[in-house]
Amino acid sequence: MTRCDRRVLAAVETSRRSLSRLQVPVTDPPGKPSEPEQFCRHPSKAASMSEQGVDRRERVARLGRLAETDPAALAEHAADMAEYLDADSAYVRRRTTRAAAALAGARPDAAADLVDGLTARLADASDENAAVALQRVAAEDPDAVVGNLAALVTVLDDEGPVVVPASGALASLAEADAATLAQPGVLDRLFGLLDDDRPAVRRNASVALAAIAEVDPAAVCAGADDLRGCLDDDAPAVRRAAAVALGTAGPTCPDAVVEAAPALTVLLDDADPGTRAAGAFALGHALHERDVSQRTVDALLGAVDDESEAVRRHVTFALAALAAEDPDAVRPAVDTLARRAADESAPVRRNARSALAALEDDYTAVVSEAVESVRTRLEDVDEDTGTLAFTESELRGLAGDAGAPADQRAAADHALSLVESGDVSAAETTESAAPATAGGTDHGGATDTGDADAGAQFCPNCGETIDAGGEFCPVCGTGIE
Repeated sequence: MTRCDRRVLAAVETSRRSLSRLQVPVTDPPGKPSEPEQFCRHPSKAASMSEQGVDRRERVARLGRLAETDPAALAEHAADMAEYLDADSAYVRRRTTRAAAALAGARPDAAADLVDGLTARLADASDENAAVALQRVAAEDPDAVVGNLAALVTVLDDEGPVVVPASGALASLAEADAATLAQPGVLDRLFGLLDDDRPAVRRNASVALAAIAEVDPAAVCAGADDLRGCLDDDAPAVRRAAAVALGTAGPTCPDAVVEAAPALTVLLDDADPGTRAAGAFALGHALHERDVSQRTVDALLGAVDDESEAVRRHVTFALAALAAEDPDAVRPAVDTLARRAADESAPVRRNARSALAALEDDYTAVVSEAVESVRTRLEDVDEDTGTLAFTESELRGLAGDAGAPADQRAAADHALSLVESGDVSAAETTESAAPATAGGTDHGGATDTGDADAGAQFCPNCGETIDAGGEFCPVCGTGIE
């Protein structure tokens, strides 16, 4: 056979094999699908899982779009989201936690059903969105999250962005159930966070410690040095929270707060009224039976007429406590305290009267003259302007105060009737900060209602206070959801 013949035969054989591979298989009788068709219509377990994965990806993508347009509507898909948090696909889990964070912002009650799955995501992957969702749920329903405390505490060691919302969740839990967090492992981490580079983290740690101080002040006193270091923090919210923590623990460790008195005194001149109030609050819990510097006393005396109601309340409380122990120190403030006895705020009036009562034994004539001067001013009208020396709110508050001296009440009631009739004008209202709403401590009849920072909204970046409804931080410009 020639070389040419062999080439022809080889080409024929190659063609035959190619045709063989392209052969169409014999079809089954009608009604019975072929084997490939059977596989498509009745997939094996592996194929089913593959198709299910594709379907989940499509569904979770739709959830992501819903999270951007109508996050509250995600509540209808909470059951699916709980399932997707445990999906094999990292993509599905990640997109689900992002949607869960959006749901928790709009409907934290619905997101509470996802807490266990979110906690697993937090523990397995330090998922920031999972922490954000847990923080939002904790702020609304701390009981739903408190059982997962260990995961929140553990993730604080991550040092990544997840620490911001995780520490925020701890702050919410502490404010709701501080006793649960009053344990060494938690406290150590909270004190460690006071040195964090992020002001929001430092603020969250300080807020948590302030709450813990109410149930276990000795534990917080152990970290007083760390808290003192936050009193000159760049972020007002951190300065406020640290001062409140020290003030709350103060009755248990007054020496520690006295050591912080110079820094707390500086806070009385702070531009932020909440910080000024927090400084006065802390000083008021350190002055009882303790030697204080004249600088501290002078700073308190200078803040009696602060435009912020919260500052005046805490300052008059501090002075009432000090007057009971050292009346000589408070003697220069007699006239100012007498004027504050006609303050528009009932707690300020009570504190001022308590301070005057403590001074009366040593300075009877001086106190009597100051109190009489207030009654005279209530009756006098400026001839040039036709105005009184008191605002309408002050007149109304004093006239209805059963604890005020009877002659002052009568004078205030008469002055108020003149204002309402239009015969005279009241002094212009001085704008002041909103009062605090946290729990209080009494001393000799004085009233101190606690943290002036209660209920505030804080910037997640710098910790600054943001007015209700605000969309951007006034300090750093961070957008607020």
